[in-house]
Amino acid sequence: MYSLEDNIVEDREKPVACRELLAMLADEELAQGDARKRGMGRLRALTGQDFGEDWKAWKAWIEEHLPA
Repeated sequence: MYSLEDNIVEDREKPVACRELLAMLADEELAQGDARKRGMGRLRALTGQDFGEDWKAWKAWIEEHLPA
């Protein structure tokens, strides 16, 4: 998670980056504590949205607004 904060994500890469980040965040064993907080911040920054931990809402928004 920490290295994702420093990566520049171009517009064409945003759909893949958001889907992968969402998958990591939805797995509570993979992303915990500060890593989870930073990952959520990065997902909010990439999308301009905030659905908290409503993974279905995130997935639906990403699929609708960031088609692959």
